[in-house]
Amino acid sequence: LILSVAMDMMHGRMSREGHTPEEVEESSEREDISFFPMAVPMLAGPGAITTAIVLMKSVTSIKLKMIVLISIILVFFITWILFSLSEEIHRVLGVTGSMVTTRMMGLILGAIAVQFITTGLWDIYLALSQGAG
Repeated sequence: LILSVAMDMMHGRMSREGHTPEEVEESSEREDISFFPMAVPMLAGPGAITTAIVLMKSVTSIKLKMIVLISIILVFFITWILFSLSEEIHRVLGVTGSMVTTRMMGLILGAIAVQFITTGLWDIYLALSQGAG
C-alpha cells in the first residue's frame, strides 16, 4: 500500500478524487471542519496508520515507544503549521515546484516502503529457516 502511493507520487499522478464546482461552493459555506471527529483519521490515512503500527510493534522498550509517540505528535504539529502556511507555500513553489516536491516525497516514501518489505521478508526467511532446522 505504501509503495503503491509512493509510485503514484513519483509518476506525478494526482488524486483520483475529483471535486465538482457545486462541492467546492458547498464546502466554502460550511463551518470549519478541522475539528470534525474524523479529521485526524482521514488526515493520517491508511499508510500513516500502518507505519505507526509497524513502528510501535518493532520497538520493545517504553523509552523507544515514547520516542515514536513524540514523533507522531511532532508530525501533527508540523502538519498544522504546513496547513496554516499552505497558501503561501503554494504561491512560492508554484505548480512545477509542487510537482517536484511531490515526486521527492514519493521517493522517500518508496524507500521507507522498500525497507518495510525487505525487513518483513527477512523476518519470514529467518522464521522459516529456524523452523526447518
